[in-house]
Amino acid sequence: MKWWMAAPMTVLVLAWGGCRRSEEPPAQPAREGAAAETPSEQVPPVSAASGRVTVSFAVGTFPVQMALWVEDVQGNYLRTLYVSRWEAGAGYSRNILPQWVEASKEARGMDQAANVDAITSATLQAGETPAVFAWDLKDWKGGTVVPGSYLVKLQCDGKRGVITWTGRVTVAGEKIEVLAVPEPAPAADGSNAYVRDMTVAFAPQ
Repeated sequence: MKWWMAAPMTVLVLAWGGCRRSEEPPAQPAREGAAAETPSEQVPPVSAASGRVTVSFAVGTFPVQMALWVEDVQGNYLRTLYVSRWEAGAGYSRNILPQWVEASKEARGMDQAANVDAITSATLQAGETPAVFAWDLKDWKGGTVVPGSYLVKLQCDGKRGVITWTGRVTVAGEKIEVLAVPEPAPAADGSNAYVRDMTVAFAPQ
């Protein structure tokens, strides 16, 4: 090839290379005052609650089948504190205390002896002396709950139907005592006031 033909081709190649380089976007400078990116902060685990919940009530009508248990505010079953011996045995198959039967079925199915039999006893006697039960803040699997609000429920069945008392207690750093509310309300004549003066109290440790 003649030298006067090669020169224009060299110029053309250099010009094309320059066009390609000019298409690359320039680096973007950092904006003034922009906050530096930091890794997301990890949420520390919630500590387990400590303390004790005490439930107290007087039995007003005898005989009556009863179950006393704890749920979280989402309605998840945590633990049974007491259940009449008859109800814990063949009675639950007849659905005498329907809320407790439904709530506790997983625990009863997993380990009847550990999760139900251990807290059964004879039917509570009527009288002025209150029955007292304690919850150590553990669920039926042995884990300790976290601070928060919990529902203590007492379901009773007698000749005048089923009534459930519910006390919502806050498990935190302060002492608290609440009065449980029955649903439905007992009759005005007191014929189905199976229990009275049910309180739920929390004391921190």
